[in-house]
Amino acid sequence: IILLFLNSFTSSNAKFKSYNIPAKSMQPTLLVGDYVFFDKNYYLNNEVKYGDVIVFKTKDDVDFVKRVIGLPGDTIRIVNGEILLNKTIINKVQTDDFIEIDNLGNSKRIRKYKEILFDIEYEVLDKMDDGVADNTNSIRVPEDHYFAMGDNRDNSLDSRFLSVGFIPKDRIFHKANLIYWAIDKSRIGIFPK
Repeated sequence: IILLFLNSFTSSNAKFKSYNIPAKSMQPTLLVGDYVFFDKNYYLNNEVKYGDVIVFKTKDDVDFVKRVIGLPGDTIRIVNGEILLNKTIINKVQTDDFIEIDNLGNSKRIRKYKEILFDIEYEVLDKMDDGVADNTNSIRVPEDHYFAMGDNRDNSLDSRFLSVGFIPKDRIFHKANLIYWAIDKSRIGIFPK
């Protein structure tokens, strides 16, 4: 019954589309194995905003899920893992560590922060110092493009890398609405921030 309901709820003409999260790039917000509803038509009637968790198609037509950090005209620079948005550091406060369990049942502690982007708060991970994308040149987001990053900052292929780069507005399709299935049942029903 649940599968029939989900199939009808996410059919091609339905308002929502279902995605399974296959990678760790959005931890701790979205975990591998989470199933998330995305509003299919959200950006037909709404503007992309700071902090939105979006689905977009890469240059290679692969669906990616990331968080919007920069809007058209913004200047972004990353210095020692700190994000400067229009020359102002995006504040973050360290919280309890994130515990990651591997396939063998081994646990690993990862630094977790609450990042504060204007009036939006969400959690991000910082696995290591001096990561490959912890320092960038200053870049300006072009008109009708966006800059997005994964919440797992040291384990995300995102706008910091040329293979993804800036995201054209017409390649953004959905906004995250609801986690409807998760291995950790306490996360079901959460609206990804």
